[in-house]
Amino acid sequence: MASRRAVLEAGAAHEDLRGAPALASGIAADLRVMVVGLVLAVAVSSPTWALRTGAVVCACVLVTSLGHLRLRRPDLLVVAFAGLALASTVWTVAPAQTSLGATNTAACAIVFLTVRAVVRRPRDLRVLSISIVGGCLYGLAQLWFQNPLLRAVRLRYDVEAARVGVEGLNYNALAYAFATGAAVLVLLWAAVGPSRRKVAALTGAAVAIAFYVGILLNGTRGAVIAIVLLPIWLVVSHFRPRVAFHGLVGLAVVANIVVFLGIADGALRNDAVASARETGDLNGRLLVWPVARDAIWEQPLLGRGVDSLMTMSVNPVKTAAHNAWLDTAVGLGLVGLALFIAGIWFSLAEAADWPTDRRYVVVGAFVVVSVPIMLTGYWTESPLFWGSLALFSRLGVLDRPPSA
Repeated sequence: MASRRAVLEAGAAHEDLRGAPALASGIAADLRVMVVGLVLAVAVSSPTWALRTGAVVCACVLVTSLGHLRLRRPDLLVVAFAGLALASTVWTVAPAQTSLGATNTAACAIVFLTVRAVVRRPRDLRVLSISIVGGCLYGLAQLWFQNPLLRAVRLRYDVEAARVGVEGLNYNALAYAFATGAAVLVLLWAAVGPSRRKVAALTGAAVAIAFYVGILLNGTRGAVIAIVLLPIWLVVSHFRPRVAFHGLVGLAVVANIVVFLGIADGALRNDAVASARETGDLNGRLLVWPVARDAIWEQPLLGRGVDSLMTMSVNPVKTAAHNAWLDTAVGLGLVGLALFIAGIWFSLAEAADWPTDRRYVVVGAFVVVSVPIMLTGYWTESPLFWGSLALFSRLGVLDRPPSA
């Protein structure tokens, strides 16, 4: 009897020794996720902080996660894209502007890699999703309390109304963050358990409506289109998710090609509204897009350097093209554009690791929100965009048991 008790006690001690490292590893993983979640939350209302201090914090987290890091195709493509951006400082025609843009691109790549490295469990996905939504809610609170005289709630897009913003933050950046936050709500709905899904759907709908009001106050047309298309997508994809998703991707590719080649310029110019706030040319986009296309074919392979379009003497508005494909192709050529598109494509393709048709609905939510923003916005150097992309790419962890 004594001998049997000794064996059992020895076995228990052995289990304790095995469990202690596992517990410590779990606590370390939770801390890493919370730190990255803080960076993503702050990125909503302070993208510059996220691109500087936040990127350094993520780099430190990434170093501590090297034991779990598995470089896959999306990681390699994004690293190559950032490497090309940094290399473009050598041949750029605008050294100061390109140095800033290349630094931002490298910071975004670090955020992307870190999010993918720390998301290894379903709860990691939930924590980071909640962080982004929480950051958007904080940005919404800032928008509301900083503008006590302009709190009239709008329920439709008004080209005559003044734009309401947060001090020190670009109107468009905040609106794009709200639209992205709405897509993350769909991810969060998918990541919770079946018993909580109805509550998550109702709560998410209420929060998305709040984001919609915030976007209307910002007055950013691309974000308005994005968040209006989101519920339409959820209804359409409910019946035939796979077919609907393939149709969505096809439309997204066609829309980008049409704008990139200039096929739609005439129609967009005819539809553009001139008002107190709108210039009738998509606020200068239809002026700079032809300049961007000419610049691409002058140096088609590796481009003129990141963000060099802003400094070109022939650019009438001295801004970026506000179109992801054009901005990328001018700065990094067709090679950079191919890396950019492939990085996004293969990141979202990794959602196939989650073997359920719900993945089409969730990934489609990110696509339907991001495409209008990328077509008419400057969003390629956003840490929130790249962090969200990394988050959606890790849908496959939802198929793993909690103990994995």
